[in-house]
Amino acid sequence: MDPANLPEVESVSPDSKRKRLDGECSDAVRFTDSATPLSGPEEALPTPNGPDSTVYAMNGLKRGKVLIFNHFKFDERKKGEKSLETRHGTDEDVKALFETLPKLGFSNDDIKEFKDCTKKEIWKEAEKLRDDVDLKKSDCLIVVILTHGEQNDILWAKDEKYCLYELINEFKPSLLHSMAGKPKIFIVEAPRGEKIDYGVNLTAINNGSSGTQEDSFYPQNDTFKYPEHADLMILMSSHHGHTSNLYANPKQGSWFIQQLCSVIEQCDPKTDSIIDIIIATNSAVSKEKGKDDVKQISSFYSTFTKQMFFDVGN
Repeated sequence: MDPANLPEVESVSPDSKRKRLDGECSDAVRFTDSATPLSGPEEALPTPNGPDSTVYAMNGLKRGKVLIFNHFKFDERKKGEKSLETRHGTDEDVKALFETLPKLGFSNDDIKEFKDCTKKEIWKEAEKLRDDVDLKKSDCLIVVILTHGEQNDILWAKDEKYCLYELINEFKPSLLHSMAGKPKIFIVEAPRGEKIDYGVNLTAINNGSSGTQEDSFYPQNDTFKYPEHADLMILMSSHHGHTSNLYANPKQGSWFIQQLCSVIEQCDPKTDSIIDIIIATNSAVSKEKGKDDVKQISSFYSTFTKQMFFDVGN
């Protein structure tokens, strides 16, 4: 092709990048807009997970940290703005998480709840992890966000809203060195819009097939280049653009968190991977039914490069 006929590439200023991140944060790739490179080409961050390994190492001195940002009440909105309802039932989800996550190897002391945080307070807790010596000994990190949400994965802190992927950027390895190459799981119970899933009628038939695909790996090296946004798993309570059911029975918590905890309770950490747990959770949520036969389906996004089992090496 004649270079003179190539389309022009639009230049993007830092200000326009930030505006787009705040206003159009519609899918997981958008958090790469604000990515910054490592401090230098010679810098290599230590990780227990080499490029040829097929399973994340889970034999550290600690399983890891769990941060639960639980939003129950919100600041009053300005005149003319839509008020945010109190999230009755969210404490039941927190209770279930505290009771369930130790089965995956997490110490009770490493599961922390942060109640009704402002955006600034959420970011402060994320920044604190950079100096947390325990994370260097940890296998993984889980961040749970229980709150109100909007279209394009916009979430609410106590005082203002933010983009989910803006927060996820705070956990990338160039900022959080101790988690380089380690799995980081984000669990979000929040609406992703106002659409309602009314379901569809299906009839099951006997048919099926399966296939396999061989894996290919990089040669083993002491130092290797690795994508900065790898090793992320984002679990969402609903499909893009759809609401999330918390209020069907506030005394029982949300469909998504309660079913996730139920699946974890029944799983075998030796044989059930994180993907197995997620798919089983999706299945369980899909069987829930609300008023007027309203349905819901949870979803996930992953940049994991290996399988993850919660008891490997224990």
